[in-house]
Amino acid sequence: MDKNIKKGLQIGVGVAYLALDAMNDALSKLQKDGKISKKDSEKAVRDMVKEYQTKGKKYAAQLQKQVDAALKSNQFVTKNDLKSINAQIEQLNRQIKKYMK
Repeated sequence: MDKNIKKGLQIGVGVAYLALDAMNDALSKLQKDGKISKKDSEKAVRDMVKEYQTKGKKYAAQLQKQVDAALKSNQFVTKNDLKSINAQIEQLNRQIKKYMK
C-alpha cells in the first residue's frame, strides 16, 4: 500500500478512535442518568465500530483505485527507469571513450 494512503488511513483511524472515545463518554453519561441501558450502550459502540471498519475498507479501496488511475494516466519515472537510463548512459560513455582514444 502506498505510504501516503497508509498515513491517511492512520489519521482516519485516529479520528475514529477520538469519535469512539467521545461516544463512550456520552453513552456513559447517559447510562449514569438512566437514559440508556448498558446493553444498548454496548450495542451502539459495537455498531459504530463495525460501521467505521466497513467504511474504512471501502474508502481505502476507493483511494487506492484513484491513486492507481493517477499513476497510470501520468508518466512518472520510477527508480528502475532511472537505473536503466543510467546504465545506458554509462554504456554510451564507455563507447565514446573508446572512440576518443
